[in-house]
This record gives sequence, C-alpha cells and structure tokens, in this order.
Amino acid sequence: MLTPEPKVAVCVFHQNIKKYPQRWINTFTESIKNQTNKQFTIYELNYGDGQDRLFDNSVFFSEKQDNHVQAQNLIFDLAYDDGCDLICNTNVDDFYHLDRINKQIQYSKAGFDLISSDFQHIREHSENDILAGKFLMSNLNILDEQSRGHNIIAHPVVALTSGFWERNRPYLEDDYHNGRREDFNLWIRAAQKGEKMLIIPEILLYYRIHANQVGKETNKIPVKIDSIKLTQEKIDILPEIEKIFENFSSIIKFSSNSISEKIRPNLDAIEESLQKIIKIYKNK
Repeated sequence: MLTPEPKVAVCVFHQNIKKYPQRWINTFTESIKNQTNKQFTIYELNYGDGQDRLFDNSVFFSEKQDNHVQAQNLIFDLAYDDGCDLICNTNVDDFYHLDRINKQIQYSKAGFDLISSDFQHIREHSENDILAGKFLMSNLNILDEQSRGHNIIAHPVVALTSGFWERNRPYLEDDYHNGRREDFNLWIRAAQKGEKMLIIPEILLYYRIHANQVGKETNKIPVKIDSIKLTQEKIDILPEIEKIFENFSSIIKFSSNSISEKIRPNLDAIEESLQKIIKIYKNK
C-alpha cells in the first residue's frame, strides 16, 4: 500500500521517435502533460543512437539498448532506484485518458500492486484517429484467463508499485525472444506469488496497432493489407475462430424469432466476415 503522498514515475522509452508521425507524438505527449494529477516525474530513456527527447522537463537518459525489454528494465530500475513508489508504463505511439495517473494512484493506495485498465483500439483514417473496438478486460477474471494462456493485462497502461518491481523484476529477455511473452510471463510469476492485480473497469488507454510498434524487431515484420502472412500464433488461433463461428451460428439459430430486423444485417455481416476469415486461414 502506498504512502499518502507517493512519488510517482511516468516511464517513457523510445528508440527512434522520427519513425512516428508527429501527430501521434503530439497526441501522446499531450495526454501525459494534461493529466488531472500532475504530481509525477517523467523518466525518459532514448535507447537508440541519438539524443532526441519528448519532454523538456523529464529526467532524461540516453543509453543504447539492444531491444525494448532491456530498455524497459533499465528505465524501471532508474525510477525504482530514485525512490519512486509507483511506476507507470507508457508507449509513445498510444495515448491515455487524462485521469489515468490519478485513478492508478487511488487503486494503488487501496492495496493493489499491479494495475491495468480496459482499453480501446485506434483506427487510422486520413489525418485523424478514429476510436474502434473496446476491450473490457475488467469483466474477466485475471487468474482464470492466465490459466488459459490469455494475457488480458494491457501492458502499455500498466502501473506497478516499487514493492511489486522489487519482488518480481526483471522482464526476461528469453521470454521476449521466445514468443514475445515477457510481460505475460512476468504477470504469471507475480500471480504465483499472490500479488494483488487489478484491471480498472474504465478505458484509460487508447491503443494504436501499426507496422512500427516500439522495438526495432517489430519493424522487420512485413505487414500487407491484401496478403496475410501466417505466423505460428495465427495458425494456432484458427480453432478458436471456428469456435466463435459455431457459437455465433447457434445463437442466431436459437434466437432467430426474437432478433430485431434492424440488427439482422449487422449479424449477417459478422457471419460473412467469420466465414471469410476461416477460408483465408485454411487456404494459406
């Protein structure tokens, strides 16, 4: 449990900010600068080759790291060693609800050591951000989902106490190189120790998916809209897609008499999309 006036760190790490549109950077930085609770210190790490920084008032470090796992461990350790009680992670290509820090401070004071939230995807459209699907992970049981291998804790909006970091650090590079599971496996280790984890039932993160996620390794992944290149992970989810289709079809079948004609076109469109997805995966 935190002290009445905790020392809060907002950790920002980046390798090459020039690869992101300035609009993305502005949206991110404004969402940090305009937080309702401004009682925090920004710890910023450039782990590439340059001296570029995003915040004039940050505690700034420049030290080359091989990947974002090394960078993350370094910036969290720097904040921890500086006496911070709560460490808030960020991704520079996402942005945050303006009450994010305040909410996470409140819940950490209530005794939670690892705190995430619900989130919403951002879809690009011309020069604007369009909010897309909502992911209400707080409706799920963390331990139950972990036992099924599901990572429902949104890493870009994670806040963790200094006690949590001391007991469970670091992120393991082996986990990163073997399936990029470094965050999920850290949560698993924490759960086994009985850490108190919470997903706040509010959308505090707006999450952008794109070809140039943080970390240079992701830049090597070819992304094409018209040609899906399957990875083993994508192949493995085919049975789950088929289950969704089967369950969806059953719902439609047994609820056909009570479905409003206003939403039937939407349901038909979902069914058609699922059929197309299954066909694509099976033909690859």
